Parts: sequence; structure tokens; C-alpha cells
Amino acid sequence: MAEGLVQETKTTKSMEEIGSEYFRDLLMRSFFQRSNSNESLFVMHDLINDIAQLAARGSCYRLEDTVGGKQSEISTKTLILKGCSHLTTLPKKFGNLVNLRHLDISYVNSIKEMPIGIEELKSLQTVSNYVVGKDTGSKIGDLMNLEFLQGRLCISNLENVLDVENARKANLNGKKSLDSLVMKWEVDDLQDGTIAEDVLNMLKPHRTVKTLFIEGYASVKFPMWLRDPFFPNMVELRVERCGKCVSLPAIGQLPFLKHLVITRMAKRDMQEWQDWIPCKVDYEKFPCLRELSISRCPKLQGKLPCNLPLLEKFSIHNCEQLVVSIPSLPMLHKFEIVGCKEVNISKFELYLPKLMVLYIPDLKSLMEDFMPGLAKVENLTIRDCKELSLWQDRLNSLITLDIRSSPSLVNINYLMSTLRILRIGDCNALKTLLMSNCTCLEYATIEKCDSLTFISRGKLLPTLKRLEIKYCEKLLFVVDEEGEASSSYPSLLMNKENLCSNSYSYGSLLEHLEISDCPSLKCLWDFPTMLKHLEIHDCLELTSLSSRNQLPTALKRLVVRICPKLESVADKLHNNASPEHLEIWNCEKLKSLPEGLHKLYHLNKIDIWGCSSLVSFPDGGTFPTILRELSISNCEKLEALLNNKGMSKHHILSRRGLPYQPNITFIEWDEYL
Repeated sequence: MAEGLVQETKTTKSMEEIGSEYFRDLLMRSFFQRSNSNESLFVMHDLINDIAQLAARGSCYRLEDTVGGKQSEISTKTLILKGCSHLTTLPKKFGNLVNLRHLDISYVNSIKEMPIGIEELKSLQTVSNYVVGKDTGSKIGDLMNLEFLQGRLCISNLENVLDVENARKANLNGKKSLDSLVMKWEVDDLQDGTIAEDVLNMLKPHRTVKTLFIEGYASVKFPMWLRDPFFPNMVELRVERCGKCVSLPAIGQLPFLKHLVITRMAKRDMQEWQDWIPCKVDYEKFPCLRELSISRCPKLQGKLPCNLPLLEKFSIHNCEQLVVSIPSLPMLHKFEIVGCKEVNISKFELYLPKLMVLYIPDLKSLMEDFMPGLAKVENLTIRDCKELSLWQDRLNSLITLDIRSSPSLVNINYLMSTLRILRIGDCNALKTLLMSNCTCLEYATIEKCDSLTFISRGKLLPTLKRLEIKYCEKLLFVVDEEGEASSSYPSLLMNKENLCSNSYSYGSLLEHLEISDCPSLKCLWDFPTMLKHLEIHDCLELTSLSSRNQLPTALKRLVVRICPKLESVADKLHNNASPEHLEIWNCEKLKSLPEGLHKLYHLNKIDIWGCSSLVSFPDGGTFPTILRELSISNCEKLEALLNNKGMSKHHILSRRGLPYQPNITFIEWDEYL
């Protein structure tokens, strides 16, 4: 449009609509391509870009943020400065761009005010963020002349508006093409609530507005126009950081509202809001509402709306006094209750979604009628749980279970056979976790369970593919075959009597094992033959990796870090072993590496750091020819480093931090680089 390439026609279409048609035609002709990383974005092939730059030379310029490296296009009718985070002011003669139609300063948070003269830009159609100035800066009344504004408009720094009459001049009610409006006060604690209320009263948008976002509003009540039933297109209302408000307007009169979000109530947490329905007026019907989200309203006690036939997301967080009554919600997909007093259900059939998040201090407060609705739940997250016995035989479809931050939970004696993914964390009182019934379990993560001494009785689950264990201070076994979790032998994966048995490792599908910060661990077990990835971190008592001092032949990646008492990784490697990556850090007592390294035809990286007792490399320092990277640091006792005359020129060899000592023999580095 800036170069006159978009021609106006006699039709009623605007130039923007005609330009959109041009763009779609260019897209069909592969001038533009849809981005692979973001379907909402489009990219141009390098060759097409070069041609476009040649064609636009002299009429289109680049404005670059030299710090952030962001580039923007500037022309007569469009100015895009999106992401120029170090930009603090716009040009003083900005008002001279009288033909400017589009101004995008999204993610430019350092601008303090709009430039003087912006009221002269009467052709402006989109402004991503109108920043109200302070004192002698730009005024909100400067919006008066911008009658062609359309789409989305954000007005920020409304705390700088002290003249209510100037807010009236903005004439938002006359801007019929605006369908999304954001109004933000940045500092709410220092504001005069009366002024904020008067200003918001004057900023009533046109009845065609579809979405409204109010943030940081400092008054105790919202304006009367917000409950106006003559907003027939209003589909979304978001209220954020309005900590002084004591009630919401009767928004039930907005018949087509689909999304209602009340969140982040700042320092005051909307503490005075007690009744959902103000003045005891019954407006509970939300026939089109699809999302209801309320958070951090600790005194809210009123009755929530119950006529929600299309509700898809129901989220209540940290409303400690609220008794949540769950109506019949046939369209519900996501259900979250976090930190509420009690949960009750309607007398009708309860429909619970496949994805559900619960955070209730006392699950016994749930009525028995709640339980049948759990039959179809597939993904369940529970917080602050004391007992699971009420749930176990009802979760017949459960696939993913996530139990977090439940310091009073002591026992989990039964888990569902349908479970595939299990995550347990921050359950410091948990002593018993039995997974033997989980015949479909594939992924398990156990962390920060300080009282847990074992995970499963009998054998390792044959279906388990990935197991992560972290920060379990008292854990003695993963598998307790004889029920001797109290045994004095601190083996992580096997009790004392079965330390050298490997009966439970055969037939196992375990491929990925990570163990970290388990200070009682001294020895692992004879690993499953399918294990490909093994990582051990911060196991301070670990002396050896395997009870038979062998590694699985399928292992591809071995990482051992900060195991100061580890003496051996393995005695010998099988000829058909297939490790690709070997990394050992801070294992001060490790004296040697396993024999057979030179026969590992897949090994391409060795990284040894901080192994102060390592004396020599096996096989006379011979390494496989496939090796691409060798890094050795802080191994003071190393006597013989390398003796490889057949190494490829393509090796990348590095020696970091290894001090020179007369008894160490080095190869000629330049010969192989």
C-alpha cells in the first residue's frame, strides 16, 4: 500500500482487504511460505527475498535495533517496531507521518509515552499499544481524532490520566471497528480509586467490542456499563490485578460470553470479594461460556453459576473459603480445583473430563457421589493429598497420574493397572509405594520422597521403559524381593539376599535410567539387557555400578558425575558392546576404565574430568578409530595418556586443564589435528 501497489477499486472493500487478497494470491504462487515453526507466520525463500530487496531499493528501509538485533520495516503507511526492546522514544516529528495507517510497537516495553502530535495521524487504523504520557506528554484525549482505529487496541499507563474530561475526549464509544480492547493501570497501590473509576466510566467502548481486558484497576467497583446487556458481541472478559474490588458486575447479562478469567489479584488478592452475585441479583445463566477461571480470591464464598452447558475449562485456584458446587458439565475438557474448602456436585449426572487437576487438602470432603464420575478420567493431577484409598477402584481409565506437594501422604498401596505414566514429587512422608499392579506402566519419575525406602516388591516392572529417581535420601531399593526394606545393606535396586541375582532384569524393557541424589546408594544391580541410557549423579556412597561389574551390551550413553567413592565402572566391555558417549566427572577414587575400549566401534566421545586417582588408560592407551572427541581434565595421577599411531586426521582432541608433569607421555598433537 505504501508504494501504491494496492489499487483502490469502486467496490466497498478497504485497501487492507484488497491487500489481503493480494497476499493470498502470492501465497498460492509460493512467493510466501508458511513457517514450519509457527503456522501463524509466513516466510520468504532467500532467493525471493533477494529479488524483493532489489525491487524495493530506495523506497523501503530497514530500522535495526543494534543491541537486540531485531529488524523492522519502515514505510509511509506502515511502521513495525515489534520486539525493539531497547527503543525508549519515538521520533519527535512523528506527527509528520500523516499517511501512517499501522503502528506496531508490540513487546517494546521501554517506551514511556506516545510522541506529541500523534493526534494528527488521522489515517491510523491499528496501534498495538497506546502509552499514555505523564504531565506534558501525550494525553489519552489524543485518541479523539483517530476515528478509523480497528482490531485490537491496548491503552497502557492509565494511572497517568488525572483529567476525567480528557478520558471522555478519547471517544472510545465512537470507534465502531474496535473489537478487542485492553486497559491497563501499571501501579495500583498508589492510585486514587475514585479517579480510576471515573476514568473507566468514560472509556466505555462501542457495543460491538468482542473482548475486554482490564488490568490493575484500583477502584472498589466496576462501572455500570460493564453489565450493560447491550454488548451483544462480548465473548471474552479478563480481569487481572484488581485487588481493591469487592464484587463483580452482573456479567451474567452478557448473553454470549464464552471466556471469563479472573486472575492475579496482586498483593491484595481481591480479598474483599465475597459474593459472586452482587446485590443478591440472580444472573447465573451463561449459555455460551466456555472458560471459567478464578484465582486468588480467599474470601469468595458466594454461589458460582450453575447453568454452564458449553463450559470446556473450569479452573478455581486458591479460594480457601469457597465451597465449589460442580454442576453437570457435559462439554468439560479440563477441570482444576486448587486450594478450595470443599467440593460438592449437583444432583444430576456428573461429567468429568479426561484431564483433571485436583488440589484439595482433605479428599475425604468429596461426596461419595463424586466418585462415579472418575471412571473416564485419563489424566489426573493431585496436589496436597492425604489419602488415595477412596479413589483407587474408581479410576478405571487412568493413563497419567501426577501426585505433587502432598507432605501428609504416607502410603500408596495400590495403583491402577491402566496407568502408563506416573510422577510423584515432594511427598516427604511417603513410605510405601507399590507399583506391582501397574501392568502397563512405561514411564515413572520419583523425586523428593525422603522417607521412601523402596518402590516395588517382587521384581522390576517388565513394561517400564524409563525410570527417574531423584532426591530420595532414604531409598534402599527399587525392588524389594523379600520384603526387607529395613535391611542394613544400602543397595538401591536389590535387597541383600538377592544382590547378585539378575532374575528380574531379564525380560525388562527398561531403556532409560537416571538416578541422582540418593545418598544411601552403594551398588546397583545387573542391568536389564535393553538399557541404552544410564545417568548417575550425586550418589555419594556409590562404590560400583554393577553387582557383576558389567555393563549392558545395548548401552549407548553412560554419564556418571559426582560419585566420590566410585571405584569401578566395569571390569571389561563385551566385544559387541555399543556405547557412543562416555562421560565421568568428579569420581575421585576411580582408578581405571574398563578393558576393551579400543574395540568399541561406535564410541565417538570420551569426557573425563576430576578423576584424581585415575592412573592409566586400558589397552595401553589405545582408542577406537571412530573416536571424534577426547577431553581429559584434572587427572593428576594419569601416567600414560595416548599411544595411537593409527588415529584418523579427523579426530578432535583436546586437553583441558591437565597440568604438565614429567612422567606423562603425550602424543604429537599437531600430527593428528
